Amino acid sequence: MKDLFSLDAYDYELPQELIAQYPIEPRDHARLLIVNRKSGRIEEARVYELASLLQSGDGLIFNNTRVLHARLYGHLISGKRVEILLIKSIEPTVWQVLAKPARDLSPGTVVQFSEAVQGTVQAISESGGRIMQFSQEITPELLQGIGTVPLPPYIRREPNIDIDAERYQTVYGSEYGSVAAPTAGLHFTHDLFNKLHDAGIAQHMVTLHVGTGTFLPIRTEDVREHHMHTELVEVTKESAQALNAISGRRIAVGTTSCRVLESVAQTCGTIFPQNKETDLFIYPGYQFKYIDALFTNFHTPRSSLLVLVAALMGYELMQEAYRKAIEKKFRFFSYGDAMLIL
Repeated sequence: MKDLFSLDAYDYELPQELIAQYPIEPRDHARLLIVNRKSGRIEEARVYELASLLQSGDGLIFNNTRVLHARLYGHLISGKRVEILLIKSIEPTVWQVLAKPARDLSPGTVVQFSEAVQGTVQAISESGGRIMQFSQEITPELLQGIGTVPLPPYIRREPNIDIDAERYQTVYGSEYGSVAAPTAGLHFTHDLFNKLHDAGIAQHMVTLHVGTGTFLPIRTEDVREHHMHTELVEVTKESAQALNAISGRRIAVGTTSCRVLESVAQTCGTIFPQNKETDLFIYPGYQFKYIDALFTNFHTPRSSLLVLVAALMGYELMQEAYRKAIEKKFRFFSYGDAMLIL
């Protein structure tokens, strides 16, 4: 049996053609792999059938964050084109950013993004990123005009304004602050929400503003030595009351929702309103305090997300589910198909 704490245990071979480059249309027609943890049974369905797969009284918990148009293209005084990815706001006009090519962005370098917006590199961060001072406050509205949605690197094409600006957002997202999408939620439509409501399945919202670190591969050979970056989470008073009142299964939609709930839940499973940062890393051996089930996408090899899934469903069953998904040619990653772990 493999060492569950070895990073190599979370590697797998994935044919390139199974990495989804475009979202399926409509959203809820994605395929769904259903895994029962008790029986070990693995079945197939479509996301639009979800209401018939759950029970009245169950509660789905979504991350209502919204993705900023955080990828900016600009040019230097020399005319050379550069790319900036906003990572975290320090002040309204000061951000941590990733830069490409980084060697051209030493402290003092000025980047012009539009006639009205420019940025000046203030410093190089410990991680090798840049601290950039902008000429005006960076708001979601401003980014809509000068930025694009930051598609992950395994989507090997240029962003399509007509497609990605809409489809790399959930239909219910309301709180701007993420630089990556909570991708499990991309499958849900207003029509599916109505079906779930009619079936007695409640829908609740929490917030985690997703950073790029969520999706980066683990670098330590022992996964227990991995340190998650911090992300802002929020559960309102109204949401906490509703979450504590769920009578059926508590089903997190996405690993980000799972991390919110497990970060704020007491040992007894009770949730209180909170607004804080979390660096919770879930790996095998973790005792889940709140969630009973998880609706999620298929995750990249050697990632903290894959380790979280193994912690919930068991390593051997996770391996079997991924083997079957590859065999059945499910579509993987952000724009891919989904898995329901019950």
